[in-house]
Amino acid sequence: MAYSVVEAAPFSERFEAAFEYRLETVGLRSARNLLDEHDKIVVLPQGTPRCGSLIGRQPEGIGDPRWIRLGPYIAAYRVDEKAERVIMLDPFFRSENWRKIVLSS
Repeated sequence: MAYSVVEAAPFSERFEAAFEYRLETVGLRSARNLLDEHDKIVVLPQGTPRCGSLIGRQPEGIGDPRWIRLGPYIAAYRVDEKAERVIMLDPFFRSENWRKIVLSS
């Protein structure tokens, strides 16, 4: 059975801001490429929810956070096994200390 993929509010907001920035400053092709990457990372975890690399272990009951590449960004997510759902947490710039941010949240 395929898992559903949902985006947490921070993911949606930051992705939209990144898309708008690319559209306005870099160009339509760049914005479309980012949107294509987004579509790929939404489809891939539906069938293989643990496809992303493990960021670190969390207390039992909380899905261990994973990451997957989103164009020039890193998309962090968790797998909710009971609900058969993948929760996209936040997109980060690769230069951010995203591992520490994810593990501390």
